[in-house]
Amino acid sequence: MFRLALPIVRHALGRILEEMDAYLAVVRDKTRYASEEIEERVLDTLIGPIRFKRRCYTDAHTERSLKPARRHIPGKCSPYRISSSDLHPIV
Repeated sequence: MFRLALPIVRHALGRILEEMDAYLAVVRDKTRYASEEIEERVLDTLIGPIRFKRRCYTDAHTERSLKPARRHIPGKCSPYRISSSDLHPIV
């Protein structure tokens, strides 16, 4: 039973990560962070690989490429940590 549920759980976790990325794309400071591309990522976990897509951004102030939550999800862009001051309410 557990093995039958693993693909469902992996897919659900991938969708959760994509929804989080979509939310951050909406609430980001659009005057500072420009969306560059969407790349596919694969996280190797204890329950198997989790596939999802996320955005990469360019910081207009520093001209560096970055990704939200990179410290938790390794990638090729520079680290970027999101704080509550980076999040703005959806209007």
